Amino acid sequence: VNKTMAYSDQNHEIPKGIRARQNGHYEIPGEKTATKTGLDILYTSRIDRGIIEEDVERKITSLKQLLEKDLRAADLKWSLFVAASNTYRYDSCLKPFPPMYIKNECKDIEALRRVIESVPPLPVICKELGETDVYQNYGEIIELLYWVLLRLRDPYIKSIQKECYSSILRKVPLEVPVAAPNLIFQIANAKQSTSEEKWKSNAKGHSTFYAYHGSRLENFHSIVHYGLQQNMCKRSEFGKGIYFSSELGVSLPYSPVGYGWGGSLLGSEISCIALCELINHPDIKRGDSRDNSQNTLSDSVGGRIPDKYFVVTNSDLVRMRYLLVYTQDLHTTSSDSTGLLAWFKQHKLLTFNHTNQENIKSIKPSVVVVPSRGKRAVLGEISNRVNTLRGVEPIDRVSLLQRKKVPISKRQALKPNVNPPEKPNVNPSEKPNVNPSEKPNVNPSEKPPVQIVKPIVKTISSSNVNIACNVVNVPAALISQKREERNSFSTDLLKFEDIDEQDKNNPILVSLYTNDIHEYLRTLEIKFTIKKGYLAGQEVTPKMRCVLIDWLVEVHQQFRLMQETLYLTIAIIDRFLQLFRSIDRKKLQLVGVTAMFIASKYEEMYSPDISDFVYITDKAYSKIDILNMEMLIVKTLDYSLGRPLPLHFLRRYSKAGKALPIHHTMAKYFLEESLVYYEMCHYPPSLIAAAAIYLAFLIIGNDEEDEGKIIWSDTLAYYSTYSKDDVLPAVHDIAAIITNAENSKYQAVRKKYVHVKHMKISIRPELKSPIMLSIAGKSNKS
Repeated sequence: VNKTMAYSDQNHEIPKGIRARQNGHYEIPGEKTATKTGLDILYTSRIDRGIIEEDVERKITSLKQLLEKDLRAADLKWSLFVAASNTYRYDSCLKPFPPMYIKNECKDIEALRRVIESVPPLPVICKELGETDVYQNYGEIIELLYWVLLRLRDPYIKSIQKECYSSILRKVPLEVPVAAPNLIFQIANAKQSTSEEKWKSNAKGHSTFYAYHGSRLENFHSIVHYGLQQNMCKRSEFGKGIYFSSELGVSLPYSPVGYGWGGSLLGSEISCIALCELINHPDIKRGDSRDNSQNTLSDSVGGRIPDKYFVVTNSDLVRMRYLLVYTQDLHTTSSDSTGLLAWFKQHKLLTFNHTNQENIKSIKPSVVVVPSRGKRAVLGEISNRVNTLRGVEPIDRVSLLQRKKVPISKRQALKPNVNPPEKPNVNPSEKPNVNPSEKPNVNPSEKPPVQIVKPIVKTISSSNVNIACNVVNVPAALISQKREERNSFSTDLLKFEDIDEQDKNNPILVSLYTNDIHEYLRTLEIKFTIKKGYLAGQEVTPKMRCVLIDWLVEVHQQFRLMQETLYLTIAIIDRFLQLFRSIDRKKLQLVGVTAMFIASKYEEMYSPDISDFVYITDKAYSKIDILNMEMLIVKTLDYSLGRPLPLHFLRRYSKAGKALPIHHTMAKYFLEESLVYYEMCHYPPSLIAAAAIYLAFLIIGNDEEDEGKIIWSDTLAYYSTYSKDDVLPAVHDIAAIITNAENSKYQAVRKKYVHVKHMKISIRPELKSPIMLSIAGKSNKS
């Protein structure tokens, strides 16, 4: 399997301020490195090799003046830089690359991303630049912002007044109406710009015209500084070149909404269109020309260039003049801002996520944060509310009131009242005298009473209710003799807590249907089972599968996809290989990337383009190969992709067990490690999720003081439908994998969970505790 994506082993924290430079100097490449990196570094002026006090003051003053003069333009430039930094194609998109993050001729992209994540919103930086100790607090950030916004000053981005928008858009008359951009920025050049002088000399004796060019958001950082380059254009249906259009509506689909920077004034989701000036030269092929030499390229596979299209084969004939920006959420700054907190209240789309958002209880915060329109966890509203205290009910106003938590079996909850109301005892001999001709007096103005039917739960005597613990004890007399003789596990016998009681007034959480939804998910996992040892007799071996999944975990990280996408990818792979048994080893990686391509379209709001999957395989497969494999997979699976995922059940179990964030994250680490290993794929998603949370509860916070504490409570057993004995075999297998993870060949998941945003779970000492080793030993014996 091709491993084209490199992963950084460095997981150190961001050094703050001057302490990052112990000797008072930058660690920057020498002249030899600068020569080798070529266009990766753009030297608009020489970079200082020492930091002196006067130089720091000059940088702070210049940066503050720039932000005060045109904050919105600086914000856009920084957003383009962040988008280029966060893409997996940073090698080609992040040009120029900050030289201070090139060490030993290698780009330290992880260190750069860590600094980017720590950058507060620019209005906050602008305010803080007036403080005396700003460099101690924001030293790394100031250096990076100064390099992006001031060192790279040719060309520079300039805001345009709104009253000038119409005159700019009239430069290309539109025949088809289209949505106008929210903002327009000018791409201006310095007075002594070599590239601008070269373009003017080429334009002598020729007229010029304007046209639109669409591209992905992450590409515009390099486009702004190096212009449109022919070798960077992938689409070549009508020949190799740079494609333009005279219709804005034609270019818009080539500029999908991209993730820029969460702290941006423009919003975190934006798209850009370049309005370029072109020299009317014979090297520009036009679709509106009747001359075959002007409307067709020699290497065209699509024939004649369509109308309203232009193909430029010489990038020196093009200059980008304006950037048209479409925003999802446009924010405005307030003049009476009082600092960081006020800005947070105003700008709601931020990248400062909590360490683990899945484990935060929905308590009204002091700062209102509205979720973006971007990624959303599947079923997150139903089972994503996790208590923050293990074994303790959170204290709030609701918990101070007396609440009824009635344990009812699932069958009882679905049945209406089987005991009709008792009829009054009437003596047959005593019949009321009713005249058939008489009718009851009914006021025509009164509306008939509306009958409200509510589900009725079987009433239990109040003497059997333990109010102190809010749990109902069902007397033995009410249990049938047949049930008493039963040896198998049944949830009907358990005392449990109604974990959805607090959510019943929130229609978004649909607490009335939550149990039914999870019951349906269990029927689906039975329908789409993975058989144990399904690869027996195939050319694809378990080891090949492990290598593929380990690589896909890295690809999933580089694409920055949702968690559900990874789980669904592996589910598609296993189900397909189980049914279609003639896949050879040469096609295995194609199955993997195609499965992720399908899962992305199923789960993501903005799935990666098919060309991204071609790129990630180092062009081992073409677009046609992926599309053909996609058709084969969906037909083999009968277009049924809804197999439930372990995450769906884990969120429910974390809520039932009142898991802490550390428990939930630890369980997710166990689940992702289990994805890699072939020996675990036959476990149902609900069972392996139960085993993961059980093991997390067992090894974290289970000290000597808690010796008698019950790990698998009745509430967990009820909502999971598994007893402790059902869960233990999977627990033993997970423990064996985790204890050997450090020495395993498959390190992608372990490296992922070393990161601070995952609480450095994979290197916690509990994973090597005696209880963990003891559990793993039981797996080896079995």
